[in-house]
Amino acid sequence: MKDESFDELLKAASKNIGYRFKNKQLLLEALTHKSYANENKLKYNNERLEYLGDSIIDFAIAYILFNQFSGSNEGLLSRFRAALVNEKELSKIARRIHLNEYIILGKGERLTSGSDKDSILSDAYEAVIAAIFLDSNMNNVLKIVRKHFKDELDNITSQDMMQDYKTAILIFCQEKYRLAPSYELIGQSGPDHNCTFEVRIMINGSEFGRGKGKTKKEAEQHAAREAIFNIAGSEYEKE
Repeated sequence: MKDESFDELLKAASKNIGYRFKNKQLLLEALTHKSYANENKLKYNNERLEYLGDSIIDFAIAYILFNQFSGSNEGLLSRFRAALVNEKELSKIARRIHLNEYIILGKGERLTSGSDKDSILSDAYEAVIAAIFLDSNMNNVLKIVRKHFKDELDNITSQDMMQDYKTAILIFCQEKYRLAPSYELIGQSGPDHNCTFEVRIMINGSEFGRGKGKTKKEAEQHAAREAIFNIAGSEYEKE
């Protein structure tokens, strides 16, 4: 690839990422897959940045969640972080900012649609975040990560993450009360083919939340989410 082509690629990538690099070589390294580096005998690829970026994203999301869910316990925050920081979610973010269009791949990876592989995309995203950190500071990283994860942070109740609410509330109850929460069906409406269930979650004899859904499991997941936010709110008020 010619230098002019690299310049155009980096300019477009930088615009979609939402950060202007002072050291463009860092971005070039972040986007260079080892397959291209090996084919062209380059001394750099994005693996070292990926290693650093993995820890930086973990910290950034942990910090954001720590502030967003004041009073929440370690188990809950860890579950939220795990739901947000994984190969599937990172590759989704990478596609959203069009990294798949800018990753520099070797011929073999290009022929096998490497730019659409979750593993390559998530690795490239980690490398880009590390490059931003090295080019500036953690404050800029937090701004960028908040922007990139805005939908996920605003909609942490999405179906992909719902199961983590039930798991999180179970862990919380086991740690605090040495027992599991129970779910009670308190309502059912609509025809059999389009029924809506309403469930409440009971913890240590008290109701902590309610939820509705097209299945009992979905209703339980919504109830668990409400319980988590009620608990987080009550813990915050105690401080």
